[in-house]
Amino acid sequence: EALREKEARHSHATAIGCTWHQEYGSWMVEGTPARPYAGYVKDLLDVEENMRLRRARLLAALPEGLIAPTLTNFPLLGVGDFTSPSHTVGGPISESTLVPDACINPHPRFGALTQNIRSRRGTKVDIKMPLYRDSNTPE
Repeated sequence: EALREKEARHSHATAIGCTWHQEYGSWMVEGTPARPYAGYVKDLLDVEENMRLRRARLLAALPEGLIAPTLTNFPLLGVGDFTSPSHTVGGPISESTLVPDACINPHPRFGALTQNIRSRRGTKVDIKMPLYRDSNTPE
């Protein structure tokens, strides 16, 4: 929300801007260009500049000493006590045996999405990968 407010205050200062969106994970944020790119060569050159702008604005919104790493996955998601602050695993939304509901963005659409997926499947989502057994895998 703070990023959206800052963006609105400074949108007049530049032709290139950002929009900020909630993501499924409560720790995630999505930044996108304020306007779609067109089909011109200049638009290709604007992509990297806009990525730098979004990164700079995100880092400027963080408290001192915090960073916002770009990750394709969450390391150790579901392993031990991996949240800060600590949360109890499970909850009425996901009914997960590995991840607390606190990891789901509190916006109602994300909880509803989780419950709808579980309802359609008829089971909880199983994120555990099967163990590949070979001659070096202990029993």
